[in-house]
Amino acid sequence: MNKRIIISVFLSILFLVVNFQEVDAAVDGEGDQYFVTFKTEVNEGIITDHNGEIIKEYTISPSLLVELPKGSVEVIEEADEVVSVEPNVEVEISGYEDIDWGSIDIDPQEQLVPWNIDYIGSTAAHQLGISGKGIRVGIIDSGINPHKDLKVSGGINILDNSENYFDGYGHGTKVAGIIGALDNSYGLLGVASDADLYSIKVLKNDGKGLISDVVTGIEWAIENKMNIVNFSLQTNVETDILRKAIKKANENDILLVASSGNMGGTKKDDTVTYPAAYDEVISVAAINKNGERYVHSSTGKRIDISAPGELVYTTVQSGLYFLANGTSMSAPHVSGVAALVLQNNPKLNIEEIRKILVKSTKPLGNPHLYGKGLIDVQKAIKFSN
Repeated sequence: MNKRIIISVFLSILFLVVNFQEVDAAVDGEGDQYFVTFKTEVNEGIITDHNGEIIKEYTISPSLLVELPKGSVEVIEEADEVVSVEPNVEVEISGYEDIDWGSIDIDPQEQLVPWNIDYIGSTAAHQLGISGKGIRVGIIDSGINPHKDLKVSGGINILDNSENYFDGYGHGTKVAGIIGALDNSYGLLGVASDADLYSIKVLKNDGKGLISDVVTGIEWAIENKMNIVNFSLQTNVETDILRKAIKKANENDILLVASSGNMGGTKKDDTVTYPAAYDEVISVAAINKNGERYVHSSTGKRIDISAPGELVYTTVQSGLYFLANGTSMSAPHVSGVAALVLQNNPKLNIEEIRKILVKSTKPLGNPHLYGKGLIDVQKAIKFSN
């Protein structure tokens, strides 16, 4: 009798647990986010009619970010007016690896020209008075921290729609230092020390974020007339909404530069991540001071250019300096060079700048590993005259 009671109680509890899990799963399913893109114009009714919630409407295309119950996805996908329904996927920082020993000491009485800045010939441009002055560079990343060696001209925190773009992860601050560490009497020197840096924070304090916020960041860059946008982030998932945003930025004459990814690969592999893999984006691989490929740098036919990305010097939070690795660090070198070229000849459009950057490289070897080769500032300035 006691055994029957115990078994009965156990089965009752099991029944309640299973049903609770099913209900809980159904609730989780209701929170799934999707992009719904329409052929001509947005139809909010089709979302609300199928128990969906509209989160945001985009300006780069007739698209909505929505929350949909899973049962509604297929129904909306089949509507004649809908082009695509795709999930809101995750992005993360790319090609990035801190050096274990952490921050480095910089002589407070003397400014250091890092090997990586000298290696691409930036100082030659500086001596000609070309330092990126007046060029607006948007850094779509984890934010930028206050630093005595950086001047941030503005920006936005896309995550909470505020101007508090504090970098809780440290990654965007490192990218900013490579592009624009100030030319002063201390610290480091950046590629384009007088460029106007704008922090477009889309990544959380763990270095991860969502495509929806990246797309919103691109919209902000368009609305605020950035000349150049640097992406040191990646995803392996191609999405129609990100592609449309990239195309829209390209149409608005914004030069797009991205790290190729930190996925590794061989001469035969194609491991370049998005957004670097898009034709409209300059994809940057990483090399060391010997001109050799950084071991984790992605490979493939979509590599355009190489730049320093191993043991490079840059800024970090709390006013300190750091050594960092990866294609996340190589991309901002190219963004900085683009700022120099554009200052030297403001009449250039982005296609002309792209051609100049690629034409001015020094060959390093197999294009699947290095693209056209190492970015060369002196050649780029010469070709832009």
